[in-house]
Amino acid sequence: MEVLSTAMVSLLLIFLFIFFILRDSQKKDLPPGPSPSPIVGNLLQLGKKPHAEFAKLALEYGELFTLKLGSQTVVVASSPAAAAEILKTHDKILSGRYVFQSIRVKEHNDYSIVWSECNENWKFLRKVCRTELFSPKMIESQAYIREAKALDMVRFLRNKEDEVVKIVEVVFSTLFNIFGKLIFSKDVFDLEDPTGGSAELKEHLWKLMDMGKYSTNPADYFPIMGKFDLFGQRREAAKVLKQIYDVWGVMLKERRRSIKVNKENDFVNVLLNAGLDDQKINALLMDIFGAGTETSASTIEWAITELTKNPRNFEWSLPLGVNTHELNMDEKFGLTLQKDPPLLIVLKARTSMKLQD
Repeated sequence: MEVLSTAMVSLLLIFLFIFFILRDSQKKDLPPGPSPSPIVGNLLQLGKKPHAEFAKLALEYGELFTLKLGSQTVVVASSPAAAAEILKTHDKILSGRYVFQSIRVKEHNDYSIVWSECNENWKFLRKVCRTELFSPKMIESQAYIREAKALDMVRFLRNKEDEVVKIVEVVFSTLFNIFGKLIFSKDVFDLEDPTGGSAELKEHLWKLMDMGKYSTNPADYFPIMGKFDLFGQRREAAKVLKQIYDVWGVMLKERRRSIKVNKENDFVNVLLNAGLDDQKINALLMDIFGAGTETSASTIEWAITELTKNPRNFEWSLPLGVNTHELNMDEKFGLTLQKDPPLLIVLKARTSMKLQD
């Protein structure tokens, strides 16, 4: 009798699980798309390069099409016109971000310019970044730092001729030193000594980037599982974030103690003078370093790999009358669909809306 009761409870739980997964599968007023399979939806159709599969599906279903990823409904835009409508015309409605389950760390996301809601704190942080770090005037004034760090990298690689070099780590360290100079007025890594500088910071950052590259958490596709953190990814992300914050927390403490006499015209001084606490500064610095280093480093590594494998397929001269701003890299080099990028940022609609009448 006890075994029978246990079996009935298990069947009931399975039934409820499937019900919650399938209950919104018949939503109307969505673009066309491939028929989803039970439970998993279209997940098995994505393969190793989802963006390449999206391009194929766009040829069949049009520039807007719908997919079911587990129980999640996703609309994919696959044309310049559709992208412009999403990113420009309806940017306020579609400015939300889906936060992957493995990086839902409340202490970070509440103050993150990437993941937090569009509130007053977000607007203030965005304004500070726009005026003090990314304005045309500031970017031009920082050119000497980028040139100096790039030259350091070239010298390092020249001295490593005929040796095996992990190019992605060299580029990553160079980019991180650029931001280190802009933010803390100091180099963070030593190219000549892998164990020098903040080697532990590099280790923690690489670990966090690897955790965020691909969403392998089933709860991203079946949100009903999200509250349980079954695979411990959220706990691991919180642990690594704390390790990163502890490393540059020392730099922040030193700067706070010397802020009255420190005359460095860098970004961390701007943040301290603006009255931001360490928690807000930590989240903002994590966003800046994360967005400005790993993706650029991996893209450069991939491009160099392609060049090494197919040197004759790359013609570096531009057609007559065409400048770099007009160049379509996909048409010129056929590169876009070869790359293997993760889907790091997924937009989320704040309310229901209509695209492309």
